[in-house]
Amino acid sequence: MWLAPWVISLNPVYVAELILAFKENSDERVRCMIAWALGRIGNKEAMDGLEQFSRDSKDNVKEEIKQAMVLVEKKKV
Repeated sequence: MWLAPWVISLNPVYVAELILAFKENSDERVRCMIAWALGRIGNKEAMDGLEQFSRDSKDNVKEEIKQAMVLVEKKKV
């Protein structure tokens, strides 16, 4: 069964790998996509990663992280 890549990336099993990929990539587009995916996964581990990345990120990446964190917070309600 074929699944689109964005469906696979939203599986909580991949949070640790997404966090590692964020750390290993300096490409702003990649980091934005990772923040997007973590925000939609929305578990505690994803939020911890987003909080960590938020401290050292800027510009578009920081904005994407903020939006992702808002999504995580909305899931808690």
